[in-house]
Amino acid sequence: MIYSIKKYHHIILQKEDLYIAVERNFEVLEKIIAINKNSFSIFKKIEIDSLIYGGVSHENNHLFLNLCKKNSIETETETEILGRFFTKTIILDLENLELSELKLSYLISQIGEKKVYYSLFKKNDGIVCRISKTRKDYFDFAVEASWYKLTPFGILTLNKCGDETHAELSKISNIYPEKDWAIKIEAKKEIATYKLYQNIFVCWLANRMIHGINLETGTILWKHKLLEEFSISFKSQIDAVLIFNEQRFYLLNINSGDSSPIIEIQWSAESTVFGIRHFDNDFFYYERSDSTRYNAKKKFGKIEIATGEIIWEYDVFYPPSAGKNMQLGKMFFQDDGIILGEWLDYTNRENNMLFTFDPEDPENIQYRNEISG
Repeated sequence: MIYSIKKYHHIILQKEDLYIAVERNFEVLEKIIAINKNSFSIFKKIEIDSLIYGGVSHENNHLFLNLCKKNSIETETETEILGRFFTKTIILDLENLELSELKLSYLISQIGEKKVYYSLFKKNDGIVCRISKTRKDYFDFAVEASWYKLTPFGILTLNKCGDETHAELSKISNIYPEKDWAIKIEAKKEIATYKLYQNIFVCWLANRMIHGINLETGTILWKHKLLEEFSISFKSQIDAVLIFNEQRFYLLNINSGDSSPIIEIQWSAESTVFGIRHFDNDFFYYERSDSTRYNAKKKFGKIEIATGEIIWEYDVFYPPSAGKNMQLGKMFFQDDGIILGEWLDYTNRENNMLFTFDPEDPENIQYRNEISG
């Protein structure tokens, strides 16, 4: 198998011609790095104060990196989110790769021409929302919710209703705690997974119901019920989600809720699909094995969406030096067909590596698996 090993960087996302990565010393974040896709050379390094890396979000062409200290106590300038105290959030403008800083962990939201700043933090064993128009004058109020999410349109909250089959999804997007809108959705439990596409919020509920909701108006655009054996993947930049199981798949349009015809996948009945790596309008990339055994050999392949034809499939491979703890991490799919992937050793981070792989390289085609239906 022909592949190229690259120096390891913790890549967060890819742009048209760059990868954006962070350089960490264990949990301490030290640099943000922009890497050329073609040459894999460093395009730009941005030095930052060494603080504990507390997570990242990507909104409106900006990257928000939360930095925190351990064993802090809450003050007016330190907020705790999910057990971490965030002392500041740095923001990377993905257009010009310039850095700015917020003193509190606010998420900037653009509502019309108005900018609003949000923060959620723990206080007195509860969740408090802080909303500000100026970042100096702010308004705090308690958030009573079993689930919440900060979005560019405001704060989404989910609460149980009186009956056991529905929940109330609501949005707050101004400086007062009154709700912009509240709607009932079919949900027995919390939201299982979700993704925001422009102004459409697509969420999969624990009762296997998928909703498409316009966040500006609070309108339920469509609902789609999953069969018990199907799962869902959001791993794409197109306006669709992929619904799949071991043998069948179809696309669901997020604007209309319309579904494409169900396509049968032609492989053995013992095959187990356990991951969708990526998909677009024409193809999707999967991980599977021919057995449910824990140590069964994993396979990675590409399927044409229109026909269900398996275009190619390879055994998942690791470098010769890999130990038994090495696993395949994130994968990035370039327009030229090259795949950038991670080899991760969760017991020793010094063994982590990046690799590039061309599945259409003639030297690699000879290693493709023979597919039998």
